[in-house]
Amino acid sequence: MKRGLVLPQCGSQYVGMGKELYDKYRVIQEYFEEAIECTNINFIKLCFAASEIDMLSWEQGPLALLLVGCASSGLLRAQHISYDVSVGWDMVSWYSAVHAAHAVTLPDALYMIRKWIEAGHFLREGNAYGTLKIDGTRPSTDAMIATLSGQAAERGFFLRVVSVSATHMIIGGDMAGLIYLQDILQREEITYEHYDSVDCVGIALPDERASQVQQYLEKIDFTEPRCPVMNPLTGDWMTTAEELRACARELIIRPLRHDRILRTLQTIPAFICAIPAARALDNLKNHLPDATWWSMDTESEYQHMREGLASQEVETLEQP
Repeated sequence: MKRGLVLPQCGSQYVGMGKELYDKYRVIQEYFEEAIECTNINFIKLCFAASEIDMLSWEQGPLALLLVGCASSGLLRAQHISYDVSVGWDMVSWYSAVHAAHAVTLPDALYMIRKWIEAGHFLREGNAYGTLKIDGTRPSTDAMIATLSGQAAERGFFLRVVSVSATHMIIGGDMAGLIYLQDILQREEITYEHYDSVDCVGIALPDERASQVQQYLEKIDFTEPRCPVMNPLTGDWMTTAEELRACARELIIRPLRHDRILRTLQTIPAFICAIPAARALDNLKNHLPDATWWSMDTESEYQHMREGLASQEVETLEQP
């Protein structure tokens, strides 16, 4: 049975995630120790004793999520629990997925996410930035948004498509750019929703800031992955270090393609959802109702997963 490892995206984190497994397994404690040494952030306090506000903050939340995702795959490897492919689709979960494939170290992943966070600090400056959700996706709308993004740039505004799903697209930009876009959407009678705030799933960086983050990639060593890693921009599987590096550059500036991701995931019959699975599974199960899902947020869930996977392997061996 083909099995995928899913690394939850930003917004999934919560205070207490992985606490039971941290208390029991030395390998997870070692991940925390390494992350604390790399960043000088007290992740034990942040993940297990902080407020929900701290956990969801732009400055530390993505780093905490990256850590527990990477620690999840480290525990699976230590316990000899295999997965055939690794999946993450926003910036944080993708680096967790690359780490799960043994293709980037935890310090390098933390370094890149920290630089990405620093580049996005301008998003917190009042209402300088926001997002629009446009219902429905069709080629004519895609083409129109691409044209408008270019026109906005000529006027000194900023617009960029952040993600595309089967039902809608998310566009990020500064307020001037969004007002410019809204005027045209209203004229074309296209339905949309406007959000003044932005989370780390909806971040789009202006070109100069995106270029700064891309430059930091020169300091990162990508190695050959031990299992395929999904490209969240195309839905394809990547099997070389060169493909991972190219994807890392494009991930900073190109929209996530949730529609393509889901089409690819529909070909996989079973998934392990890394910590923190609690909030990620509901959404994924709705899109992939026929798949088998295992979670590992608590010790009981982790043991249930181990027993279920062992049972599957026995059944496979017994088949003629």
